[in-house]
Amino acid sequence: MALKVLTLNVWGLHIFAKRIRERLHYISQELEGYDIVGLQEVWSQDDYLFLVERLRRILPYSFRSKSGMIGSGLCVFSRYPIMAVHSQQFTTSGALRELTSGEVFSGKGMLSCRIMTPNGPLLFVTTHTNGCCRESQMYEMTKLIDNYRGNDLVVLCGDFNTGDTHPAYRLITTYLGLKDAFAGCSVNTCNLGSNIYTKRVRPARIDFIFYSSDTCPTSQMEVQV
Repeated sequence: MALKVLTLNVWGLHIFAKRIRERLHYISQELEGYDIVGLQEVWSQDDYLFLVERLRRILPYSFRSKSGMIGSGLCVFSRYPIMAVHSQQFTTSGALRELTSGEVFSGKGMLSCRIMTPNGPLLFVTTHTNGCCRESQMYEMTKLIDNYRGNDLVVLCGDFNTGDTHPAYRLITTYLGLKDAFAGCSVNTCNLGSNIYTKRVRPARIDFIFYSSDTCPTSQMEVQV
């Protein structure tokens, strides 16, 4: 059985972000087509509860991680039961130069959920790293995942604030042995002209979905973009 997975930074920091509730309304409509969703920057409990209500019939299982002054911004929605959760705040945090974005007050980290899918247990991890200290955060994250994974299938997704040529990216593909689900695809998913919120800069893919190919052979994995 195939699993349809999504990761998305919803840009939900009040004061700094625009038209949050309106965007969440439309985002929730798109999420109904997925089995498991990892979201970043859901900073408000009210916004999270809005999504819970909107998705309760399709993705009835959810969890939101709370850490730092304004939370981690991480939450997971699932079609299948969430059996256990672990929320871990990174020991390194954002620099003061990120004060203008508000993220210096957040508790950036990782949210791990063990989900019982029809294919068996899945360790689903979503994260959002700081651009200024992503190397140390991703090293910490890979060590934790390596300790938690056991024999479970692993899906790691989120906003990594780094590209696929950065050494921090290779920590995941080499140390953890996870595969980039988008690798080899030619479809552009960032800096689209139809996105009115996109800055007109050189496109950069900094959001990823990784999976463990050792427990889920490529021959049984179909990646659609």
